[in-house]
Amino acid sequence: MTHFSLKRTLTQQIKLAAFTEKKPDDNNFTDFSHDLRKHPDTLLRICKNSVLCHQEIPLKKVNQIETVTYVSAIARRWEKPLQQPADEIARCLADVLKVAQRDRQRDPLLQSLWASVQIQAAASGWLQFSLLAPGLSAWLVSLNQIPLQPDCDRIARRPPWQIQYVYGRCCSLLRRAAQQQQISFCHPQSAASYQLQAAPDLFWQLRQVGLSGLATGERALIHALIDAADGYEQLSHALAAGCLKLAYALSQAFELFYAACSPWAGTPEQRQLRLGLIRAVQAMLYRLSCPHLGALSSHL
Repeated sequence: MTHFSLKRTLTQQIKLAAFTEKKPDDNNFTDFSHDLRKHPDTLLRICKNSVLCHQEIPLKKVNQIETVTYVSAIARRWEKPLQQPADEIARCLADVLKVAQRDRQRDPLLQSLWASVQIQAAASGWLQFSLLAPGLSAWLVSLNQIPLQPDCDRIARRPPWQIQYVYGRCCSLLRRAAQQQQISFCHPQSAASYQLQAAPDLFWQLRQVGLSGLATGERALIHALIDAADGYEQLSHALAAGCLKLAYALSQAFELFYAACSPWAGTPEQRQLRLGLIRAVQAMLYRLSCPHLGALSSHL
């Protein structure tokens, strides 16, 4: 999964855009974007400071259930080496990144994600990145396309029963949905090989009403999926204890979701969205806890 973690994907794209976007040579701004002519001194200082391009772009997810928002203090970090106010650096970087968003990406998923990011220079030099519904929907669809293939180097400890229970519940719900022809799979004979066909538009409702228009349980589970993916990518060696901690947190979020949001209730669009979230949880738990869940699923 190339863009498994939203945080890592955004970090890489921001860094790439910030340092490869066309910048002025000396003071020649004749052919330069109008949005960037407002920051001549700051742009030149960024271009001439080769140390900055090797620095990581810090991102932190905001604890706000109605949006998927990351913030960065990179402008505050660059304030001293650039000898420019953090507010000005943040505004400059925001304009640079907005210009970069106009470029087409070769990867369709990256195109959907990057084009759906709302970039703002907030107070005190903070940069704010909010992922809008089209990009979030594309990311969730991509999770549903993950084949459940063993990644045995990742973990060597049997997951606790809570994780096994939630994974088993996901398998049984998806099997029932497939039997009722609400969704279809590439290989329906085995829960371990479930991979959703691309035909059902599972997240149509999310694109129509946005994250804030979903039920609280649905929003909370989407955030739990994002946190699990981001946390997984941050584990230096994917330690068993760290993977199981993430899997346990996701399992708890799923139980709250399932208690409040039945996949058999609501409108057809709500049922489709909930089944898509269940498949995403199944895929995420498998990634965090296999190979043991693969053996478990074959008996469900």
